[in-house]
Amino acid sequence: MLIEMNNIVTIFGIQATGSFVLYPLEGEVVRGFVFRGIDEAFRLPINSILLKDVDPENRTISVVVSTLCHGLFVARIHAEDGATETTPLPSPSHPITAMSLMKSEDAVHVTQSNLKQELPCKRTLVATLSDNTVVAYGIPAGMTRRYDLTEMTVNREYSLLTWLLPSGTTRNVDVFTNVICYPAKRAVLLVSRDCIVVCGLSVDKVCEDMPERAKNVYFSLDFNPFDRLMR
Repeated sequence: MLIEMNNIVTIFGIQATGSFVLYPLEGEVVRGFVFRGIDEAFRLPINSILLKDVDPENRTISVVVSTLCHGLFVARIHAEDGATETTPLPSPSHPITAMSLMKSEDAVHVTQSNLKQELPCKRTLVATLSDNTVVAYGIPAGMTRRYDLTEMTVNREYSLLTWLLPSGTTRNVDVFTNVICYPAKRAVLLVSRDCIVVCGLSVDKVCEDMPERAKNVYFSLDFNPFDRLMR
């Protein structure tokens, strides 16, 4: 992964074990370990990584990593000495097949109804799972202090997309292999081997009231994909 910080290009390489190296074109090579402070039981092989933010002023890099398509971590890496601050996210119920970051200067919400979550929605990790459902996590946009797990929680707005997917897609044995976020267009693209699903997000400003039972159904923690197929 190529990263530009203070007009200096740096090569960021990471192993499945969590060991990483920063190779700046100018300056010293920095080494570190992304799982510092994480219990050994959760240090599974890394299979995917996303760049979240680069902070040139504080010389820090923020990344999101997944382990064995199931564990999720957000790590802040200090480019000067390789020190890391890593925070785990709640693990999804099924293996992750694709993920992407929705990054915007203003809030990007799926709905403007009372189903809207009270989250900043400026940095949202959107992921698809092996049962063709959609999950998302709210991640703080700032990098000025250590991450608080209470701020990094499941954004259940994006689970509404699961209910809106075409029935042929939900029954398809081919899982989504790519997620593409377009915050400026308020859209999320879910890509599988033979189809692309375009999900348009809310652009309205007027809040629409929804019955309370709708929240209980769509945001249920005991979500069953078979219910979605029947509906």
